[in-house]
Amino acid sequence: MQGKQDKEGDPCRRQRPQHLLQSSRIDNAFLWLIVFIVLLAPYYRGLYFRFERLPFFLIICGIGIAIAIFWIRLRKSFPLPLRLTIPFALFVILYGCNIPFSADHGLAYQEFTNWAMYCLFLLLVASLKPRPLKVIFLLFGANTVVLAVLSLLQGFGWLPEGLYLFTMSLRAMFIGGRIYSTFQYPNTASAYFGMGYLALLGVLLDEEKEWLRGLTVSLAFLAFSGNFFTYSRGGILALGVTILVLLFALPHVLRVRLLFGMLATVLPFFILLPFLERSLRTLQPLPFFGMLFAGSITSLALQGLFAPLELRVQRWPARKFLFTLTLFLSAVICLFVFAIRFGLAGSEAARLLDVGLRSRNVWERLVFYRDGLKIFLQRPLTGWGGGGWEALYPSFRSFPYISRTTHNLYLQLLIEGGIIGLFLFGSLLFFLFRELLGAFRKRTGAQMGVLFGILFLSFLHGFVDFNFSLGAYQLAIWFFAGCASWSFQEKEHPRVKVTFPAHPIVFVVAFSLLFAFASLSYTAEWRQALSEYLLQNEDEESLDEAILALEQAVRLEPWNPAGYYALSKALRKKVNYRPLRAIHARAVAAGEQALSLSPWNPLILEHVGVLHAEVEDFESAVPLLKRAIKADPLRLNPYLNLARVCAFAGRYFLGRGEKEKALFFLQEGIQLEKALQEAEQRSIEPPKWDTTEIQNLVREMQRLAEQLGS
Repeated sequence: MQGKQDKEGDPCRRQRPQHLLQSSRIDNAFLWLIVFIVLLAPYYRGLYFRFERLPFFLIICGIGIAIAIFWIRLRKSFPLPLRLTIPFALFVILYGCNIPFSADHGLAYQEFTNWAMYCLFLLLVASLKPRPLKVIFLLFGANTVVLAVLSLLQGFGWLPEGLYLFTMSLRAMFIGGRIYSTFQYPNTASAYFGMGYLALLGVLLDEEKEWLRGLTVSLAFLAFSGNFFTYSRGGILALGVTILVLLFALPHVLRVRLLFGMLATVLPFFILLPFLERSLRTLQPLPFFGMLFAGSITSLALQGLFAPLELRVQRWPARKFLFTLTLFLSAVICLFVFAIRFGLAGSEAARLLDVGLRSRNVWERLVFYRDGLKIFLQRPLTGWGGGGWEALYPSFRSFPYISRTTHNLYLQLLIEGGIIGLFLFGSLLFFLFRELLGAFRKRTGAQMGVLFGILFLSFLHGFVDFNFSLGAYQLAIWFFAGCASWSFQEKEHPRVKVTFPAHPIVFVVAFSLLFAFASLSYTAEWRQALSEYLLQNEDEESLDEAILALEQAVRLEPWNPAGYYALSKALRKKVNYRPLRAIHARAVAAGEQALSLSPWNPLILEHVGVLHAEVEDFESAVPLLKRAIKADPLRLNPYLNLARVCAFAGRYFLGRGEKEKALFFLQEGIQLEKALQEAEQRSIEPPKWDTTEIQNLVREMQRLAEQLGS
């Protein structure tokens, strides 16, 4: 008895529940901080540019370090989802190992740090395990509504582009009659709004309070409106397919709720669509927002009117419901197509059916895919490293297009990580969706179904666009993936190990290293931005300050060719003020260093070739300019520079009496005419370039070569 009393009276045992309570509260505080970061990220241009993305990475690293240190004090381990951690970690390691062999070391390093951050972010969210999903869904959906409304306000001129929100200028949110939001492109905005719409439907499925259901259905109407007014065929199609999958996958009661929740938001919108489009096209904000508000109220009223019918349909047999649903959806699709074809649904909506091969957006993407497969086949096993498409596509493109991405996540991964990279990423998605479906079948709750829908929509849309190039989009996806892992970590079979404990010190080290590297990259990026600002001033003092800033940037990021390239150009400009050989030699050295880090970059190849030509090193200049043409055969400037260099070299060596050298360079220049013809034949769209100067130079070189031959 005494021993038992001693155990019960042990102060350590009495304090343990208090420690657990404190841990839960702090975990919740960290979770809401992460939610805030996820909701804030889109306002910074979707974190499309590295300069906006890196501060968010630093904040997330700080949160991760703080959580890990706190857990070290509590002697608590990180419960990591085994089947997500292993493929994602191996995927990140592959990107890291590819850096020395990549097409562009700077882009490869950048993508490696991106994926490392998303991996750690997923594991961080997965380890917290609180479950306020309903509130998170509501906040996320409401945030997408705010973004849509801000975009529409800018479209009507009520929100100036110079307005700053959270220190970031809100510009280009509405272009050409389409919502772009802060995501740079309407397709990404559409997918993001679709995720918000699904999140709001998730609240609607799982909420019993009438006032909250009314608020949610009104917000869902606005979120769907934002999704539609992007006029993104891929985004709207992906949302439709996702809802269709949920309608057939959810339990009977939930699928009925989903159907009537969708009808309450979609029917009023399509009834008002012709009037909304007319007001949007003629820039009449008051009628537009009046009808938008009326549609939101109508959705609220329909949700109440559908309640008795919803209860009645819930009593139907599942087969009867699915058969009726199939007929109903078929009729709705036919009516929608009919309405668009005959101009009843609004003139702008007609672009949604323009999906044939004659549509430029469609055939352009098919060309991107074909060119991307050509790049992949050059190195199929491990790929070209991060940024492989951006570094190499100019030498493979079939016409003079500009695209930093392939518009297909999986082809992008195939180019960057090869078959191994795509297999690892596919394994990650396989285990994520398999475990999520398993948890969904056991609980049959709305939250698991909506999480499945959000993730399904986002990865499905990755087949037709490049949403994963934006940090804000990825933060949202991996956050929801982390939320999904809360459920399937609680496995019912003790023999099957789905989680493993990781010591917090591992996270301290990982986040600290990433924090250090992100700090270096951010500082270097800031130095480069400063140099660009200084170079706008046409004076030697500003130029010297810009050179100093760039020298600091390359010391911070010695693996980034962009810094060396910018430094080389600035030093070349310095020669105009002080024509010294030493300064020019520094420019050449910086350019060659950039070239060693990005050997297929046509701009760097051309720049270094011209630098050699300026000091009469034609033997080095001509091969570099020829490589620049090969790296981008549909760009005119390398041809022009090569023609100028060859003509000048021919005249130069003729003046010195070195006829053999003169003839060699003249013949190199004469071959440009054939190279231009081959490039024009290669392009499926005629290049828009003026070759008059090149043709004049070629004729001059032909005349000089004939004189030498005679």
